[in-house]
Amino acid sequence: MRDVEGVLKARGADARYIAKPWYEHSEMIRTFQVGKTAYNFVYFFILFLASFVVINTMLMIVNERRREIGMLGALGLRPGQIRRLFLLEGGVMGVMGSAIGASMGAMALKALARVGIPIPGMSALDKVFMMPSKFYPRFSSDVIAFAFVAGIAVTLAAVSWPSAQAARIEPTEALRT
Repeated sequence: MRDVEGVLKARGADARYIAKPWYEHSEMIRTFQVGKTAYNFVYFFILFLASFVVINTMLMIVNERRREIGMLGALGLRPGQIRRLFLLEGGVMGVMGSAIGASMGAMALKALARVGIPIPGMSALDKVFMMPSKFYPRFSSDVIAFAFVAGIAVTLAAVSWPSAQAARIEPTEALRT
């Protein structure tokens, strides 16, 4: 926008014309921008909730395998090695889950991009707002790649606490229970 204002000033037309960004021409466009912000908030909230599912699952695994962890400690594995073992297990779970989720999401997104998503009640307003009654999402490999990487990152971050719990288990205490 500053470039346009600079051109207007250079030509002496800055008093006659006003440079406005494209997104200020319609209230609907600003509404979509707010919707995009809300979507991103919901997306990160879902990632946050998913991390609790991973933490709970890994804590259950650590509790159920206490004797095995104690046996590994008694056989000579140091706490750092036990921690890495659980981080590796969580990482494998994250890669597999992210791969399955990203591929299923990609297939669903491709199908919706072809078929479209009907918006009920929009057919009456499509002439007024010049908007179609169906939205066709755009397939983006960047979004799929981000979902895959975010799934792995969230899983590894969520697994770090249960793996530290597993590393702190005393072998004698674990074998006794």
